[in-house]
Amino acid sequence: MRDGRVIVRGVPLEETETWKLENAGQDAALRAMLEAAGLRVTHVGLDALRAAPQHVAAMIATAPADGIGAIIVDAETGDDLAALPDLFDASAAAHAARPIDPAQGPILALVGSLSAISERQCAMLRAEAGVREMIVPPAVLRDGARHPEWQAWHERIGASVRGNQDTIVRIGRDDALDPAEGALLSSALATLVAPHFEKLGGLIATDGETAHAMLAAAHVGSLELVREIEAGVALGRTSGGNGPAIVTKADAFGSEHALLGAYLHLRGADITVAR
Repeated sequence: MRDGRVIVRGVPLEETETWKLENAGQDAALRAMLEAAGLRVTHVGLDALRAAPQHVAAMIATAPADGIGAIIVDAETGDDLAALPDLFDASAAAHAARPIDPAQGPILALVGSLSAISERQCAMLRAEAGVREMIVPPAVLRDGARHPEWQAWHERIGASVRGNQDTIVRIGRDDALDPAEGALLSSALATLVAPHFEKLGGLIATDGETAHAMLAAAHVGSLELVREIEAGVALGRTSGGNGPAIVTKADAFGSEHALLGAYLHLRGADITVAR
Protein backbone atom coordinates (compact mmCIF):
# COMPACT_ATOMS: atom_id res chain seq x y z
CA MET A 1 0.00 0.00 0.00
CA ARG A 2 1.53 3.31 -1.08
CA ASP A 3 -0.14 6.74 -0.93
CA GLY A 4 -3.40 4.96 -0.21
CA ARG A 5 -3.21 2.87 -3.38
CA VAL A 6 -2.78 -0.90 -3.64
CA ILE A 7 0.48 -2.07 -5.22
CA VAL A 8 0.74 -5.66 -6.47
CA ARG A 9 4.28 -6.93 -7.02
CA GLY A 10 5.45 -3.37 -7.62
CA VAL A 11 2.63 -2.52 -10.04
CA PRO A 12 -0.37 -0.30 -9.22
CA LEU A 13 -3.50 -2.45 -8.93
CA GLU A 14 -5.24 -0.71 -11.84
CA GLU A 15 -2.35 -1.70 -14.13
CA THR A 16 -2.41 -5.41 -13.29
CA GLU A 17 -3.71 -8.06 -15.66
CA THR A 18 -6.44 -9.06 -13.21
CA TRP A 19 -7.83 -5.55 -12.79
CA LYS A 20 -7.80 -4.88 -16.53
CA LEU A 21 -9.52 -8.22 -17.16
CA GLU A 22 -12.25 -7.98 -14.54
CA ASN A 23 -12.58 -4.26 -13.73
CA ALA A 24 -11.61 -2.42 -16.90
CA GLY A 25 -12.37 1.29 -16.72
CA GLN A 26 -13.07 1.29 -12.98
CA ASP A 27 -11.17 3.34 -10.42
CA ALA A 28 -8.86 1.24 -8.22
CA ALA A 29 -8.37 3.98 -5.62
CA LEU A 30 -9.21 2.38 -2.29
CA ARG A 31 -10.32 5.62 -0.64
CA ALA A 32 -12.72 6.39 -3.47
CA MET A 33 -14.25 2.92 -3.26
CA LEU A 34 -14.72 3.11 0.51
CA GLU A 35 -16.22 6.59 0.31
CA ALA A 36 -18.55 5.43 -2.46
CA ALA A 37 -19.76 2.77 -0.01
CA GLY A 38 -20.70 5.55 2.41
CA LEU A 39 -17.73 5.38 4.77
CA ARG A 40 -15.81 8.32 6.16
CA VAL A 41 -12.16 7.52 5.48
CA THR A 42 -8.83 8.68 6.85
CA HIS A 43 -5.33 7.82 5.68
CA VAL A 44 -2.04 7.15 7.47
CA GLY A 45 1.01 7.69 5.27
CA LEU A 46 4.09 5.50 5.38
CA ASP A 47 6.27 8.15 7.06
CA ALA A 48 3.67 8.63 9.80
CA LEU A 49 3.40 4.88 10.41
CA ARG A 50 7.14 4.41 10.66
CA ALA A 51 7.60 7.44 12.91
CA ALA A 52 4.86 6.61 15.42
CA PRO A 53 2.94 3.34 14.92
CA GLN A 54 1.34 3.78 18.34
CA HIS A 55 -0.61 6.72 16.93
CA VAL A 56 -2.40 4.29 14.63
CA ALA A 57 -3.68 2.41 17.67
CA ALA A 58 -4.96 5.65 19.18
CA MET A 59 -6.63 6.57 15.89
CA ILE A 60 -8.38 3.20 15.70
CA ALA A 61 -9.53 3.48 19.31
CA THR A 62 -11.20 6.84 18.70
CA ALA A 63 -12.45 6.13 15.17
CA PRO A 64 -16.06 5.26 16.13
CA ALA A 65 -16.44 8.42 18.22
CA ASP A 66 -14.89 10.47 15.43
CA GLY A 67 -17.28 9.01 12.87
CA ILE A 68 -14.47 7.30 10.92
CA GLY A 69 -15.52 4.08 9.22
CA ALA A 70 -12.24 3.05 7.60
CA ILE A 71 -8.54 3.78 8.06
CA ILE A 72 -6.13 3.22 5.17
CA VAL A 73 -2.57 2.58 6.40
CA ASP A 74 0.37 2.60 3.98
CA ALA A 75 2.82 -0.30 4.32
CA GLU A 76 5.48 -1.59 1.95
CA THR A 77 7.41 -4.22 3.92
CA GLY A 78 6.86 -6.91 6.49
CA ASP A 79 8.57 -4.65 9.02
CA ASP A 80 5.95 -1.97 8.35
CA LEU A 81 3.19 -4.44 9.15
CA ALA A 82 5.06 -5.73 12.19
CA ALA A 83 5.35 -2.16 13.46
CA LEU A 84 1.59 -1.92 13.82
CA PRO A 85 0.59 -2.33 17.46
CA ASP A 86 -1.20 -5.46 18.58
CA LEU A 87 -4.76 -4.22 18.27
CA PHE A 88 -6.52 -7.44 19.09
CA ASP A 89 -8.42 -7.58 22.36
CA ALA A 90 -8.75 -10.49 24.76
CA SER A 91 -11.37 -12.10 22.55
CA ALA A 92 -8.77 -12.55 19.82
CA ALA A 93 -6.57 -14.42 22.27
CA ALA A 94 -9.55 -16.60 23.12
CA HIS A 95 -10.06 -17.41 19.45
CA ALA A 96 -6.39 -18.30 19.10
CA ALA A 97 -6.77 -20.66 22.05
CA ARG A 98 -9.43 -22.65 20.18
CA PRO A 99 -7.89 -23.30 16.77
CA ILE A 100 -9.93 -24.68 13.93
CA ASP A 101 -9.84 -28.48 13.81
CA PRO A 102 -8.68 -30.19 10.61
CA ALA A 103 -11.50 -30.47 8.09
CA GLN A 104 -13.36 -33.76 8.39
CA GLY A 105 -15.63 -33.32 5.39
CA PRO A 106 -14.91 -32.44 1.77
CA ILE A 107 -13.07 -29.25 0.88
CA LEU A 108 -14.39 -27.12 -1.96
CA ALA A 109 -12.29 -24.44 -3.66
CA LEU A 110 -14.60 -21.90 -5.27
CA VAL A 111 -12.70 -19.94 -7.91
CA GLY A 112 -14.38 -16.99 -9.58
CA SER A 113 -11.19 -15.29 -10.71
CA LEU A 114 -10.18 -15.43 -14.37
CA SER A 115 -6.60 -14.33 -13.71
CA ALA A 116 -3.56 -16.26 -14.90
CA ILE A 117 -2.26 -16.65 -11.35
CA SER A 118 -5.53 -18.33 -10.32
CA GLU A 119 -5.16 -20.73 -13.25
CA ARG A 120 -1.69 -21.69 -12.04
CA GLN A 121 -2.89 -22.03 -8.44
CA CYS A 122 -5.64 -24.40 -9.53
CA ALA A 123 -3.18 -26.44 -11.58
CA MET A 124 -0.90 -26.77 -8.56
CA LEU A 125 -3.77 -27.93 -6.34
CA ARG A 126 -4.83 -30.52 -8.89
CA ALA A 127 -1.31 -31.82 -9.44
CA GLU A 128 -0.09 -31.93 -5.84
CA ALA A 129 -3.25 -32.88 -3.93
CA GLY A 130 -5.21 -34.79 -6.55
CA VAL A 131 -8.18 -32.48 -6.19
CA ARG A 132 -10.73 -32.87 -8.99
CA GLU A 133 -11.95 -29.86 -10.95
CA MET A 134 -15.32 -28.80 -12.31
CA ILE A 135 -15.45 -25.88 -14.74
CA VAL A 136 -18.93 -24.41 -14.98
CA PRO A 137 -19.68 -22.87 -18.41
CA PRO A 138 -20.46 -19.14 -18.23
CA ALA A 139 -23.61 -19.71 -20.30
CA VAL A 140 -25.05 -21.85 -17.49
CA LEU A 141 -24.29 -19.16 -14.94
CA ARG A 142 -25.69 -16.34 -17.08
CA ASP A 143 -29.06 -18.04 -17.46
CA GLY A 144 -29.17 -19.53 -13.97
CA ALA A 145 -32.10 -21.83 -13.23
CA ARG A 146 -33.48 -21.15 -16.73
CA HIS A 147 -30.58 -22.96 -18.35
CA PRO A 148 -31.32 -26.60 -19.27
CA GLU A 149 -28.06 -27.76 -17.66
CA TRP A 150 -28.47 -25.80 -14.40
CA GLN A 151 -30.01 -28.67 -12.43
CA ALA A 152 -27.43 -31.12 -13.75
CA TRP A 153 -24.64 -28.88 -12.47
CA HIS A 154 -26.38 -28.56 -9.11
CA GLU A 155 -26.59 -32.34 -8.84
CA ARG A 156 -23.02 -32.82 -10.02
CA ILE A 157 -21.66 -30.53 -7.30
CA GLY A 158 -23.95 -32.16 -4.72
CA ALA A 159 -22.77 -35.64 -5.67
CA SER A 160 -19.15 -34.55 -5.26
CA VAL A 161 -19.85 -33.17 -1.78
CA ARG A 162 -21.88 -36.20 -0.71
CA GLY A 163 -19.10 -38.43 -2.02
CA ASN A 164 -16.61 -36.59 0.22
CA GLN A 165 -14.56 -35.55 -2.80
CA ASP A 166 -12.35 -32.49 -2.56
CA THR A 167 -13.18 -30.34 -5.57
CA ILE A 168 -12.32 -27.12 -7.38
CA VAL A 169 -15.43 -25.46 -8.83
CA ARG A 170 -14.62 -22.54 -11.07
CA ILE A 171 -16.00 -20.32 -13.77
CA GLY A 172 -15.05 -21.23 -17.32
CA ARG A 173 -14.50 -18.96 -20.31
CA ASP A 174 -16.31 -18.56 -23.60
CA ASP A 175 -16.27 -16.16 -26.54
CA ALA A 176 -19.07 -14.08 -25.02
CA LEU A 177 -17.28 -13.56 -21.71
CA ASP A 178 -17.44 -9.96 -20.51
CA PRO A 179 -15.26 -9.00 -17.52
CA ALA A 180 -18.05 -6.68 -16.37
CA GLU A 181 -20.31 -9.67 -15.67
CA GLY A 182 -18.00 -11.03 -12.97
CA ALA A 183 -20.41 -10.27 -10.12
CA LEU A 184 -23.30 -11.93 -11.96
CA LEU A 185 -21.31 -15.09 -12.66
CA SER A 186 -19.92 -15.25 -9.12
CA SER A 187 -23.40 -14.88 -7.66
CA ALA A 188 -24.76 -17.68 -9.83
CA LEU A 189 -21.81 -19.92 -8.93
CA ALA A 190 -22.49 -19.30 -5.23
CA THR A 191 -26.16 -20.14 -5.76
CA LEU A 192 -25.16 -23.53 -7.18
CA VAL A 193 -22.94 -24.31 -4.19
CA ALA A 194 -25.05 -22.82 -1.36
CA PRO A 195 -27.36 -25.83 -0.83
CA HIS A 196 -24.30 -27.96 -0.10
CA PHE A 197 -22.47 -25.44 2.12
CA GLU A 198 -23.31 -27.00 5.49
CA LYS A 199 -21.97 -30.38 4.38
CA LEU A 200 -18.51 -29.01 3.60
CA GLY A 201 -15.53 -29.55 5.86
CA GLY A 202 -13.78 -26.53 4.42
CA LEU A 203 -14.29 -23.80 1.84
CA ILE A 204 -11.69 -21.82 -0.09
CA ALA A 205 -13.12 -18.78 -1.88
CA THR A 206 -10.96 -16.72 -4.22
CA ASP A 207 -11.51 -13.04 -5.05
CA GLY A 208 -13.78 -10.65 -3.19
CA GLU A 209 -16.84 -10.93 -5.43
CA THR A 210 -16.91 -14.72 -5.18
CA ALA A 211 -16.29 -14.79 -1.44
CA HIS A 212 -18.97 -12.15 -0.81
CA ALA A 213 -21.47 -13.94 -3.04
CA MET A 214 -20.81 -17.31 -1.38
CA LEU A 215 -21.11 -16.00 2.16
CA ALA A 216 -24.28 -14.11 1.28
CA ALA A 217 -25.84 -17.15 -0.39
CA ALA A 218 -24.96 -19.27 2.68
CA HIS A 219 -26.36 -16.57 5.02
CA VAL A 220 -22.99 -16.02 6.71
CA GLY A 221 -23.03 -12.45 8.01
CA SER A 222 -19.45 -12.24 9.25
CA LEU A 223 -16.24 -14.17 9.80
CA GLU A 224 -13.83 -14.29 12.72
CA LEU A 225 -10.23 -14.12 11.50
CA VAL A 226 -8.13 -16.96 12.88
CA ARG A 227 -4.81 -16.49 11.12
CA GLU A 228 -3.04 -15.56 7.92
CA ILE A 229 -1.88 -18.56 5.90
CA GLU A 230 0.16 -16.43 3.54
CA ALA A 231 -0.03 -12.84 2.33
CA GLY A 232 -3.55 -12.18 1.09
CA VAL A 233 -4.83 -15.60 2.22
CA ALA A 234 -6.80 -15.64 5.48
CA LEU A 235 -8.33 -18.48 7.51
CA GLY A 236 -11.54 -17.79 9.40
CA ARG A 237 -14.61 -19.29 10.98
CA THR A 238 -18.20 -18.16 10.86
CA SER A 239 -19.01 -15.83 13.73
CA GLY A 240 -21.65 -18.26 14.95
CA GLY A 241 -19.12 -21.09 14.99
CA ASN A 242 -21.21 -23.30 12.71
CA GLY A 243 -20.39 -24.45 9.21
CA PRO A 244 -17.06 -25.14 7.53
CA ALA A 245 -13.76 -23.40 8.11
CA ILE A 246 -13.36 -20.75 5.44
CA VAL A 247 -10.28 -19.48 3.62
CA THR A 248 -10.57 -16.29 1.59
CA LYS A 249 -7.96 -15.25 -0.95
CA ALA A 250 -7.62 -11.90 -2.65
CA ASP A 251 -7.81 -12.28 -6.41
CA ALA A 252 -4.29 -11.67 -7.74
CA PHE A 253 -2.55 -12.29 -4.44
CA GLY A 254 -0.65 -15.32 -3.29
CA SER A 255 2.06 -17.53 -4.69
CA GLU A 256 1.40 -20.36 -7.10
CA HIS A 257 1.14 -22.57 -4.00
CA ALA A 258 -1.56 -20.41 -2.39
CA LEU A 259 -4.53 -22.72 -2.97
CA LEU A 260 -2.46 -25.79 -2.15
CA GLY A 261 -1.25 -24.15 1.06
CA ALA A 262 -4.81 -23.23 2.02
CA TYR A 263 -5.96 -26.78 1.29
CA LEU A 264 -3.18 -28.37 3.33
CA HIS A 265 -3.85 -25.96 6.18
CA LEU A 266 -7.52 -26.94 6.25
CA ARG A 267 -6.43 -30.57 6.37
CA GLY A 268 -4.30 -29.82 9.43
CA ALA A 269 -0.84 -29.81 7.83
CA ASP A 270 1.81 -27.75 9.59
CA ILE A 271 2.89 -25.22 6.96
CA THR A 272 4.93 -22.07 7.06
CA VAL A 273 3.34 -18.72 6.29
CA ALA A 274 4.76 -17.57 2.94
CA ARG A 275 5.82 -13.93 2.50
